[in-house]
Amino acid sequence: MSVDFLVKVRDGAQQIADACNEQLEKMAPPETESKVAVKEKIFTNLLGWEKSQGTRLGEFEFTSRKANNNSDAFNHAYNILKANNAAISSRFHGEEFQHSYWLYEQKPDVIYRQILKPK
Repeated sequence: MSVDFLVKVRDGAQQIADACNEQLEKMAPPETESKVAVKEKIFTNLLGWEKSQGTRLGEFEFTSRKANNNSDAFNHAYNILKANNAAISSRFHGEEFQHSYWLYEQKPDVIYRQILKPK
């Protein structure tokens, strides 16, 4: 093998790594993004919300990565919930939100929501 060949392979691998890092940064919520900065539209714009009924929860809705074709919008919403540790016991919502949102560990490709009760 020649030195020129190895240099080209190294440089190509670095370009691939740089492109992957750039895409990962786009998919993750900014570190400064907090509940205050997040608009509910990020979640309401998701596709495929389906109604469901639970004995404890009552009526709620869910959507999946599959229903959203693994879109950037779904990944962005999911990453916000993941970064904020949104779970059934600690749901994510802002002051102006109509719904609370959460993830369920046993179903990692699903986002859940339920209408917030009036204060």
